[in-house]
Order: sequence, then structure tokens, then C-alpha cells
Amino acid sequence: RSQGIPAKRVSEYADSVEKFDKFTYVFSARFNGNKQWEKVLGVYEDIFRMGRDVQIKAVSTSSSPLPLDIDKRFSKVEFIPTQSYADYIDLISRSHVAVSMSVDEGFSFGWSEHICTGNPVLLPNKSWALGLVEDKDYPFLYNSEVELIAMLKWIFCK
Repeated sequence: RSQGIPAKRVSEYADSVEKFDKFTYVFSARFNGNKQWEKVLGVYEDIFRMGRDVQIKAVSTSSSPLPLDIDKRFSKVEFIPTQSYADYIDLISRSHVAVSMSVDEGFSFGWSEHICTGNPVLLPNKSWALGLVEDKDYPFLYNSEVELIAMLKWIFCK
């Protein structure tokens, strides 16, 4: 997905734009099993059902079609068609937080872009994520879904 935009340029852009008015959780990845997108969107919807005034946006970073009936299974999620790279960077920059529940990642371009926005990116405490952040003290690593939900609530309340 990455078009080779330098980290500095993504960071500078993110610093120059306003966040969405409503607290926004974003999911941006391919909708395949490895990404565990159903679990991520389920966690987001659980937060919404707790009475939080939030919005949830999801965009596929590939040209593959979205799974059938996805909008019926996740009624609180706004599904955004695949976008230009500039629109994608705008979306993740204006959002407030992103979550990965990926089993494994290769190059992690998308998560690198998210991190460059300066927004919290919650990552599973797995070797691929540790290699991405290069810091086992990165504050947004989680070991379980319970920890993940607690972190999301904490971030929302800040």
C-alpha cells in the first residue's frame, strides 16, 4: 500500500490537520483473516455500545471488495471505499486511535504510517510489532483483549 511517502512528510501532514470532531477509531488494512478485522471491529462496536460518543471508520487498503454483508454485521462502522493515498493519509491523520490485532505482519507499511501520525496505535505484544516500534516499552502494546479494551477506554477518557 505504501507509496514511499517519507515518515517526516506523513508526520508533518498529520500535525497540520484538525482531528475529526467526534472521537474516531479507525481500522485500515486488508480485510483478511490474518488482520483479524472482525475482532477489531467487534471491539470498536463494544466500546460504542458502552455509551461512548464515538465514530468508527474502516477502509480497505487493497482493491479487494469488502466481505459480503459486512455493513449488516457491523452496523456502527462507516465503511469507506478504497481511497487515494492522500485521502488515506488524511483519514488516519484525522482519526484519534488505531488498533491492530494482526497475527503476523510482513513490512508493516500501514502501521508505520499510523505511527507517523502521532496517534496511539495499539499493537499486540508480538515480535512483528516489537520490531516495528523498536521499543519494548512502547506504551500501546497489549497482551490480551481485556488489556486492549482497557487501553481504548483510557485513551478515550484522556
